[in-house]
Order: sequence, then C-alpha cells, then structure tokens
Amino acid sequence: MSDPLWGIFSQSGIKPQRTTFTPEDTVGRTSQANVDRLEARVEKLTLICHAMWAILKDKTQLSEEDLLAKVMELDLADGVADGRHNTVPKDCPACKRPMSSQHKRCLYCGHVPTPQSAFETL
Repeated sequence: MSDPLWGIFSQSGIKPQRTTFTPEDTVGRTSQANVDRLEARVEKLTLICHAMWAILKDKTQLSEEDLLAKVMELDLADGVADGRHNTVPKDCPACKRPMSSQHKRCLYCGHVPTPQSAFETL
C-alpha cells in the first residue's frame, strides 16, 4: 500500500524538474553521453592495440616498419589512402548483389553468409 503523502511529495519534487528540461537539452545530453561512451571505447581499443603490438614485437622479429607497411597495405585495400579500413563490398553468395560488410545479412534476399574472419563475427 503506498502512502498518499509520499506520492504528493515525490510528484512535487519531480514536476518542476520535468518542466526545466527541454527536448533539446535531452537530445544534447543523450548525444554527449553517446560521444563519451564512444571516446571511452576508442581509448580502450587503442590500449588493446598497443598491448597487442607490444606482445607481437616482443615475441617476433617484427619492426615498426613492418607495422607501418601493413597499415598502409590495409589502408590502400580499397584504393584510397585515407587512414581508414574500408572493406570493398562483396557480392552476396546467394543472389550475387552487392552486400555491405556493415550488415549481417543481405538486404535483398536475407542470406546470412558464413563469416570468413574473426572480424566479420564482431
């Protein structure tokens, strides 16, 4: 059983707060939270990449030049040196239409291809 006085008290504290936030404030706060989350994710991925490179360098004969050469090779895989890893769209094995690597299934026929690498499963 709820206390009617608590209901009045809690509503009186919430109601003024509801009127102080505009939709723009809510969108701005949500956008900032998304940016903060993405920045934290990038920082974590950067740390993981540094750790993996340190392990590889310690356990193999790879050099910084080897790493830079591989980065350039992967960057140029799509024909553009833009500092991004853009994959070239592949054709759907079922309907032969172009299929973006961003989608898990073909937008045309719904076919779900078998992943060819660990990165395709992420």
